This record gives sequence, structure tokens and C-alpha cells, in this order.
Amino acid sequence: MALVPPDLSGFNVAREVAVVPIADAIPGPFMVYLMLSPYFWDHIQNNLRGIAYKGLNLGILRDLPIPLPPLAEQHRIVAKVDALLALCDRLEASLSATAGTRRRLLDALLAEALAPAGARELEAAE
Repeated sequence: MALVPPDLSGFNVAREVAVVPIADAIPGPFMVYLMLSPYFWDHIQNNLRGIAYKGLNLGILRDLPIPLPPLAEQHRIVAKVDALLALCDRLEASLSATAGTRRRLLDALLAEALAPAGARELEAAE
């Protein structure tokens, strides 16, 4: 899923890729978030056709009912999703940093715990 800038209009795409034009009155990010939503994907999954290779008929995609709130609400939805995604990114970075700190602490504790045992083994061997 990608929002393609207008200057890339007309470029070739693979056969398995659908280019979905968006009306100028609808914010592109709103449509991207809508197309990433469970509502959209449930509809897609329920309409895939084929046996060995499942595909979607573009007619079904064209007929998908799109819930369109007022424009101001579309902008609020996009802003809220953007804010939540940014929060998720910060939480993920924090979890990664915490995991790194935990790993370094564990390494230090193991090194400390194992060092005296190694030293005792050397004394016993002499």
C-alpha cells in the first residue's frame, strides 16, 4: 500500500498491482489508512477468487463501499492515526533500548557470577 505522488502518474506497474485513483476531494492519507484497515482487508479476503492463485477482481474493488465521513473528520482521523503511529514508533524504540540495557546487565551479572568460579577452578588445579 502506497500513496503515489502525482509526478509519478503514468509509470508502469506490475500486473498484480492495482492503481486506485483517489478523488481530489479525499485526502490521500485517509484512503491509505482506510485501505490498511480491517474493514477493507476483511472485504478483500472475502472476495478473493481462484484456486492455486487467489486474486481480486478489480470490479469488486471498484464496488467496495467506502465510508466517507465529512472532510474535517477525515483530516482528524489522519492526524489521530499519525499521532498513534508516532507513539508506537517511540514505544518500539523505548522497548528496544530497554532490551539492550537488560541484555548488557545480564551479561555483566553473568560475567561477575562466572569470574569467581573460574578463579576457584584455577586455584584448585594448581
